[in-house]
Amino acid sequence: MDSTPDPSAFSDLNPGEIPLNNPRYPLLKKLLIIPPVVAGFAILFLIVSGKKEPERAQAGETAKLVRTLPIPKVDYVPRVLGYGTAQPEKTWEAVAEVSGKIVEIHPNLRRGEILREGTLILRIDPTDYELAIAQENANLADASAELANLQVQEENARRLLQIEKESLKVSERQLERETTLLEQGAIPETQFDQTEKTVLSQRNQVQSLENTLNLVPTQREKINAQIQVIEARLKQAQRDVEQSEIRTPFDCRISNNEVEMGEAVTMGQVLARGDGIDVSEVVAQVPIEKMRAVASIPGRPTKPIGPEVFDAMERLPLQILVRLKSNGFSAEWPARFARVSDAIDPQTRTVGVVAAVDDPYMSATPGVRPPLIKGMYCEVEIRGATRPGTLVIPRSAVHDSTLYLANSENRLERREVEIQTTQADFCVVVSGAGEGEMVVLTDLIPAIDGMLLEPTEDAKALQTLIDQATGKGPVR
Repeated sequence: MDSTPDPSAFSDLNPGEIPLNNPRYPLLKKLLIIPPVVAGFAILFLIVSGKKEPERAQAGETAKLVRTLPIPKVDYVPRVLGYGTAQPEKTWEAVAEVSGKIVEIHPNLRRGEILREGTLILRIDPTDYELAIAQENANLADASAELANLQVQEENARRLLQIEKESLKVSERQLERETTLLEQGAIPETQFDQTEKTVLSQRNQVQSLENTLNLVPTQREKINAQIQVIEARLKQAQRDVEQSEIRTPFDCRISNNEVEMGEAVTMGQVLARGDGIDVSEVVAQVPIEKMRAVASIPGRPTKPIGPEVFDAMERLPLQILVRLKSNGFSAEWPARFARVSDAIDPQTRTVGVVAAVDDPYMSATPGVRPPLIKGMYCEVEIRGATRPGTLVIPRSAVHDSTLYLANSENRLERREVEIQTTQADFCVVVSGAGEGEMVVLTDLIPAIDGMLLEPTEDAKALQTLIDQATGKGPVR
């Protein structure tokens, strides 16, 4: 059966009317679906081909909420902590320098008592040494008398020698005359012999006196040497008497008493011990690398730790605080840099810095600050010279020397920075970032350059950073 529609069938239709529901025209109904579909594809093609790619990406991008802070430029105060035990700068051992029996003990010679300089704390029986002084005084008097007697003998011998010489001259002139007379036969030979014998005897007497006088200097030296020996023994005896009294060499706190009344002591025996109270020292062990920042001079290159750096530290304006923290109680003492210990600990890589606290007892305040006594375990804070215009950032914001920054378009920028030094909560930046740039504090996983951010400035974190860098906040 032919399904082709008869044109005459449309003659009774109104213009614009299509017989879609007429069962005699099924093909026409299917063909009418094609134009709308084609038109839809055309419109979709125009939309896709006419839209720019970046605008399509932005339509689906979500900003990441992050905390930020601007990089501040501050007056940086380098600080480092160390820990050590307080010890007195001076200690004293009362050592017996003489032997004997203890005959006197100070009533306050007890542990913990404070005694002033020059206080007599012990006396050893001085009787034997006082007797030795008396004996040596007698020996000295005897030697002095012997020396005086030698002086008198010398003077007498000189006068006698003068007389003998005059007498010898007379006898020699007589001998000359008798020699002439003997040649003339005017006198007997026996008379001449007697005169000659007299001359020889007088010459012998003169020679004897001269020999006596020549021995006087030697005898005087011998007696003087004896006197020196006696005087030395006398001084030793006097010293023994002085050393029988044991006095404190400085203001000290007694740490031990090891003798009793009547006890016999020997030379070299330790009788008591005391600690000085004018200065207390704390040897704080400080990491070597952290000492470099404190010991360096602003505006000069940082040198490796060595003797020249330690010597220079004595001239630096270092500020040191010694703290005691125990069971919620805290006390502070201002201190000064005294010296550096003799060696570096090879295991912990720390160096001992000696902090000295002056007048640790006199500066004590009851209920507020106790005296800094031996054995207290203390924290020592060392502050170096202020470095104006230093850039600092939170340590947590540095990721393997990379810093996350939020740029002016609120997009992430990862940048390599150079860190000069690091403390517990912040770092000092020398290059790679500038003042006022926004540091991202929030950890980003993953962190992709150019990712969109929604920054929120953390004012509290900024203030904490500034306080720590300028020395106002706690240091760890």
